[in-house]
Amino acid sequence: MSGGVFYWWSSYSTTDTSTTDTPMKLRSGIWQLKSDSALLNAEPLRAVVALEPTRELSHVTWRGQPWEGALLLQAKFAERRCVESYARGNDLIANFEASDQADLSRQIYWRVSQHASRDAVAVEVILSTRTGLLDSQPRVGVDTLAAGAAAYHSTTLSASGFSRLPERKSDYRWDSSASNISLLVFRHEALGFSYAEMIHPSDFSCAALSKLANIDSWMVSSSLLPERLEKGVIRRARICGWFMPAQNDLATAVELARQFIDEPLPLTA
Repeated sequence: MSGGVFYWWSSYSTTDTSTTDTPMKLRSGIWQLKSDSALLNAEPLRAVVALEPTRELSHVTWRGQPWEGALLLQAKFAERRCVESYARGNDLIANFEASDQADLSRQIYWRVSQHASRDAVAVEVILSTRTGLLDSQPRVGVDTLAAGAAAYHSTTLSASGFSRLPERKSDYRWDSSASNISLLVFRHEALGFSYAEMIHPSDFSCAALSKLANIDSWMVSSSLLPERLEKGVIRRARICGWFMPAQNDLATAVELARQFIDEPLPLTA
């Protein structure tokens, strides 16, 4: 996305220097573009990214085992038509048609990296928003449906800070007034892997989690971009999902989340 004023800040950082794992670039050709989707092959992770009318990660497999019913990192905004998509290295980039009513332009980066020491794969979603209005509040929603998994949540960056969420209580809610850290881990015991998800603390507004007992799934709906946006400003928000072995998943999730927080905002174009 070109033009406008770039606008991003971080009010949260960690100072723990114990994290030594460095994200690795994957081999070229991990993305295969189709007319309205893209296939991701980043072994041991494979998935499909839908570009329209929804924007989500689906058909997830880990080490050849399918995660049935999972729909991850679905970006929710009004601009539905993808006008351009292309792959560049580890990135899949898509631009979406501006809304006449809101005068908004949207762009999504799906950025994939490996964390070899943790046997983990990260899918970072960078959501760019630009408005032509003098003043607006163009929040972005992200939904994730995690099927057949136990849910753990932490508002601190420590493995001991996690609580397993009882399924008998069907609704949970967190917002930035209490903590701007909201780290979720969904552990799929049968498949032997876990999926962790967190919005960057600078972009987190609120999140609601519900247990959908009829389909044995957790649904988390998150809201990003809590502040107002001025005309011509480009605001980028980040959310990351990590796929990892179930063993030591809480410690792994904390380590990767710390690294995510401390990384500078990646360059996009």
